[in-house]
Order: sequence, then structure tokens, then C-alpha cells
Amino acid sequence: MLLSEAPLFGTNETYFYNPDSHFTSFFHFNDAMAVLGESFADGHQFLDDRAKKEFLHAELANAGVIILDIFPFALNPRHTLITYRNLSAKEYETLFLRTSDLYFKPKLTKLMGDRIPHFAFRYQRVAKRLERQVTEAVNMVIGKTSGFVGRVTIDKVCGTNMTLDREKLRTLCKTSSGVPQ
Repeated sequence: MLLSEAPLFGTNETYFYNPDSHFTSFFHFNDAMAVLGESFADGHQFLDDRAKKEFLHAELANAGVIILDIFPFALNPRHTLITYRNLSAKEYETLFLRTSDLYFKPKLTKLMGDRIPHFAFRYQRVAKRLERQVTEAVNMVIGKTSGFVGRVTIDKVCGTNMTLDREKLRTLCKTSSGVPQ
């Protein structure tokens, strides 16, 4: 599971799940090669980004890749004065702690299957500010849903600036067996 803040729905409506928007730094079409292999799109011709996005969404779902937002809403400069970037570390933590029981934990509970997924933070800001709190929430849900009593750790696939560390993601996908390391 790739953990991120919330779908960024800004003025251009360019968030990952919107098939009518272009790809962003969150997850490019080429990032999928790290998860799905170099040739996952061979033989496919795409008329536009919409077709490319719909194909990618289906392929990631088939591969078992889940993107889980930890907050229930986007905070965009066009619609609110508060954004994730301008929240202090304490406000960021408070927001997670106040919404986790109502949003993050129930979503995670619904997504849990018979295997314990491998978790990774997409953005450094999320990992830096919430690693302990999110890890505690994840382990609580896993303990309740699977009875697993160990501790799951959460990796990071944060690249430099906004990019995704494709090599780290590739390594995690190759070594992930669905059980904690």
C-alpha cells in the first residue's frame, strides 16, 4: 500500500484517480514500470492520457497495488486557506489523530485481506511528520483484523523533490512477500 496525504484536487483537477487529468509527480505512467515491469504496456497503443490512466489504474489494481490516503479530504489553496504544506508539524499530527478513527483505520480495515500488505510512504513530509502515528495505527488494525502480533514497519519511496524513488519501489515490490520483514 502506498500511503499519501489525500488526492490533490487543485485548480487543474490533476489527481491520480481523475482519468480526465494528466499525470503528475505523484505517480507517472513510467513509475509503473517499477511495479509492473518494463514491458507492462508493450503492445498497447493509447489515444490519450485518459486511456493511459485507465489502463494504468487497472494494471495496478490487478497487481495488488493500493494507494491509501491518510486524510479524508484535500486541502487546496483555491478552496481553503489551510494546505498540508502550511500546517505546522503539530497541526499535521493533530489532524491525523482526530481523523484516523473515522477515516484511515476504517479504510485500512476494509482493505485488509488474508495477507499483510507491504506499506510505503509516498512523500517525505508524511513520513517525517507521521511515521510513528501511522505505524501505530497500521499495527493496531493489522492486529485486530489478522491477529498478527508482530510489528509492521513502513518503508519510504520518497525521491528527491517530488519524484518517486523508482529503484526503491522496484526493490520493495520484488522483495515483498505480504508478510512483515
